[in-house]
Amino acid sequence: ILTLSGKQAAATPLLGDAIAEAKESELTSYALTLRRANRAGRAVSLLNQFEQKHGSSWAISQALGESYDAAGERAKALASYTQALEKAPGDAEKSEIQELIKTLNERK
Repeated sequence: ILTLSGKQAAATPLLGDAIAEAKESELTSYALTLRRANRAGRAVSLLNQFEQKHGSSWAISQALGESYDAAGERAKALASYTQALEKAPGDAEKSEIQELIKTLNERK
């Protein structure tokens, strides 16, 4: 709300605190929101920060792949998807990631 009302200076520290305390699922959802707002670069930055602090998981790697793809960084997207595929816990997750890789490769 602060950002939308033009009060970015007040919003920035609050957002930073919220992101620092965010759970993985909250951050991946926020990254999706950023991508939809054409701010994929910011999503990449936040996901990388989270990964450095908490380590990588299949969900973070997948979200990074989607964010890199949205930012036009195909090679990094593919690398992140490949990491996600290696870490994915089940067949449903693996199938979803394989589909993302297939779609990415079809857009060469």
